[in-house]
Amino acid sequence: MSKRNVGSWNSLINGFMRDGEVEPRELFDHIPEKNVVSWTTLVTGYSQNGHQEKTLSMFSKMLEMGVKPNDPTVVSVLSACAKIGALEAGVQLHKYLSSNGFQLNKAIGTALVDVYAKCGNVESASRVFGMTKEKDLRTLKCYDLGLGNLWMFSASL
Repeated sequence: MSKRNVGSWNSLINGFMRDGEVEPRELFDHIPEKNVVSWTTLVTGYSQNGHQEKTLSMFSKMLEMGVKPNDPTVVSVLSACAKIGALEAGVQLHKYLSSNGFQLNKAIGTALVDVYAKCGNVESASRVFGMTKEKDLRTLKCYDLGLGNLWMFSASL
């Protein structure tokens, strides 16, 4: 392939990330015209490989560059927030979603419930759970596990 298009760059980065290589940033930096898929590939790869701080950092840079995230980007970032207990980052992202026309679909609703529940914000977890129209077993599991963990913590005091 003599000249790579954005799709081939994205595939290359995705392949490295799936193999657990978390330093394809150099490849990413060489993409002449990055799109939302380019950013999502990197953000999701970091999140799935346990690099939550890099996930949040790259997401911030994405927004600074004026790239509007898509649902998979948002879910990956919310997952990172839940894993490291970054409640304030989750709250800020929730505000961003509300003010930028994102729908509280099953994936985003579940991810928000996960953040709030794991961070101990029962009121917000309950509110988002109630507002999420489409729920599945994962949504319920995030809600129940978060509340159960909070109950066990409270009981241990």
